[in-house]
Amino acid sequence: MTATTQDSSSPLTKTLDILNTITTLAIGALAMGGITGGIVFKTFTQFSAHIFLVTFGFVLIISQGVMSANPTGGWARTFSYKHKRNIHIAMQIIGSILAIAGAGVGMSLRSNNNLSRSAHGIMGITTFVIVIITLLGGCVHVFFNSFLPSNLTKAGHRIFGCLSVLFVFVTFTLGLEKLYSGTDIFIAYVILAVISICGIVAAPVTNVFRRG
Repeated sequence: MTATTQDSSSPLTKTLDILNTITTLAIGALAMGGITGGIVFKTFTQFSAHIFLVTFGFVLIISQGVMSANPTGGWARTFSYKHKRNIHIAMQIIGSILAIAGAGVGMSLRSNNNLSRSAHGIMGITTFVIVIITLLGGCVHVFFNSFLPSNLTKAGHRIFGCLSVLFVFVTFTLGLEKLYSGTDIFIAYVILAVISICGIVAAPVTNVFRRG
C-alpha cells in the first residue's frame, strides 16, 4: 500500500495523470469531428455508417481500452488489476469488432470512390490488418499465456498495440481531411491526433523503461 501511495505521488505519475486528462479531451474532440462529419455530410448512408463505426470502435473504445490498462493513471485507476484487465479485454474486443465492421464498410465503398488508391484507403487497409493482428495477439496472451513465453507475448502485444494506435489516428486524420480539407479546423484535428497518439502510448512505453 505504501509503494502504491508513493508511486501515485511521484512526479512521473502526476505528469502521466495530466497527460491522460489532456489526451482524453483530445480524443473526445477528434471523435466529435468524426461524428459531426458523419451527420452533416452523409447522414444515414454507407459512408456515414463507416464514419460512425470507426469513430466509436477505433477512436473512442479501443483508445480508451488501451488507457484503461495504464497502471499509474487514467479513469480506471481506482479499479483493481483484475478488474482493469477485464475492462481492457472487453473494450478491446468490442472496439475491434466495431472498427473491423467499419473498415469493412469502408472497403466496400472503395471500388466506387477510388478509396483503395488514396492515402486514407491504403492506410485503412493496413490499419485493418494491424488491428486484427493486435486483437489475435491479445487473445493469445490472455488465453494461451501458460503455453507460451509470457514476456514474448506481452512484448508483441504492446508493440502491435502501439502500432495500432499510430495507424488508427493517422488513418482517422486522413479521413477527416476528406471532410474538412482546406479549413483551419483540420489543422486543429492534426494537432489533436498527435496529442492523442503521444498520450496513449506514453504509459506503455514508460512502463517498459521503468521495468527495464
